[in-house]
Formats: sequence, C-alpha cells, structure tokens
Amino acid sequence: FNFDKTNGHILIRDKDGHLTGDFNLRPLETSRVFGNIMMHDAAIFRDGSIVASWFYMLPHDERQYFNLVHYDPSGKFLEQIDLGKWRAFRICIADDKSIWTLSGEQEFALPVYSPDEGVLRNYKFGSGLVRTAVPRSNFPQYDNDSYGFFRSAIDCSGDKIHVLTGHSQWLEYTPGADFTITKIDEVSRSAFGGY
Repeated sequence: FNFDKTNGHILIRDKDGHLTGDFNLRPLETSRVFGNIMMHDAAIFRDGSIVASWFYMLPHDERQYFNLVHYDPSGKFLEQIDLGKWRAFRICIADDKSIWTLSGEQEFALPVYSPDEGVLRNYKFGSGLVRTAVPRSNFPQYDNDSYGFFRSAIDCSGDKIHVLTGHSQWLEYTPGADFTITKIDEVSRSAFGGY
C-alpha cells in the first residue's frame, strides 16, 4: 500500500510492483484538499474489502478531517467513519470485523492530552465507536502522541489486541477484560529506525 498525495488515492501493488488497485480516498469530498493529506494505515478484510485511515484539510475551514474509509475489492467506496479529533495512526481488523486503532486526539494539528481517554479505540462500520481501552494517562504526558506514531504497530490476533507503542512498550488487551503493559529494552528501539 501507498498513496498518491496529489490525487488522494490509495495505490495497491503486487509483490512485483505492478499496480493492482487504485482507490479514491475522498469519494464524498468534491472540494480541493488543502495542505497535507496522509494515509496512516490500511488493512484488508477477509472478504478482500479494504479499510484505510487517513486525514485531510479543506481550504474553507481549519478543521482536520480524520476518517476510516471502506471499499469493496473492486475499489468501490462503501462507507466511512468520521473519527472526530482522533487520528488513527495504526489499524487492524479483528475476527468480529471491527477495526481497532492506536489513536491520538488532536486539535489544530497539536496533540491533546486527555488522560482518561482510551488510546486503543474500537470501531465498526454501521455503528461507529464501539469502545475504548488503555487510558492516555498510562503514557508520559511530555511524549505527546509518539506512543501512536513512531516505531509503533498493532495486531488483532485471536482474542487479543497486541500493540507496540512508539516509546518501547508492549500492550496486550483482551476486549472486555484488562490490559498489560510491558516495557521493552530501550536498546531494541534502534532496530526500528526512524519509523
């Protein structure tokens, strides 16, 4: 996966680099996108449909638009979820077809420190936000949103959500139960590089 910043499309290529899919990220927006647009992450449902997390701005307001967008395997737009002020840096798809995100709240491009808000957020198309977990207060306030962006990953496998945060913490969360946080040896961060 990558995306065409000029046209606002997700581009999908096979292992040989040949283009196999071209998906319009902003099917409902006819206005010209202003400034930065970015696709943070994408994932594939078992039926071959695709979900992507992205944001954009428009020239007529100051809002940042954070969305999850859903397409069928042919690239036809199906639906989207407006995430409000929550930027979904990483996404994965659970067995129940819901989407889990590692997210940070932002306003005017600045991170918002919301200590009681969960940074693991669970969405479902047709329902919107389902639940949140792991309050922001578990991470250093001075670290802004790097827990979600740099050197991070998320995985939905079996009955658990697994997350590597941007400051060397390993999260395991079982929906409906509790979570654990394990600190990873700081030296191991160097293997990930800048991102």
